[in-house]
Amino acid sequence: MNFFSQLPALSLLGDLTIVTRCQPLAPGADPSLAPLTVSVALNNQACGDPAARMIMPLVLSGTAAEIDDAFFTHLATPLQSTSALLVSMEAHLKSVDTAKQESAMAKEAENAEKKEKDRQKKSYDDAMTKVAELENVGKHREACGKLPDADTHPLYEDAIARKKTELMNKFSQGSLFGA
Repeated sequence: MNFFSQLPALSLLGDLTIVTRCQPLAPGADPSLAPLTVSVALNNQACGDPAARMIMPLVLSGTAAEIDDAFFTHLATPLQSTSALLVSMEAHLKSVDTAKQESAMAKEAENAEKKEKDRQKKSYDDAMTKVAELENVGKHREACGKLPDADTHPLYEDAIARKKTELMNKFSQGSLFGA
């Protein structure tokens, strides 16, 4: 068996850890019949998911000859599956981070939009307060001139138009040109 020449063919991503344990032999026993336990674990340091540490190592037990014959046939598929899983777990974590960033960008845009609406509302409220003060002292023409621009405050376009009509009616009363 050419163990090290067969490893690259598995295309595993990560570190392969192999631990062997030999059972003690009775004096004079045949060493080729010694029972072995081989534990094989794949660790991918690039995978940041803590669940990756929950993957148990694969364990083979038998004589050296039995393990030589079965090692790659029994372990190739599970190790390749584990390697693919670890890569997928890392890809998943990266996609979650990307989603968080995108979500933060969406929240930032939403906050900017809210700030702009708040700024427009404050600007509108300040202008309408000035209009009300002028209207209360009978300066209807001046109050009409202080109305906020409907193009600058599209959310309040209807209210501005109503107030303008109301003020124009008030300052035209008693005029030769009044309606």
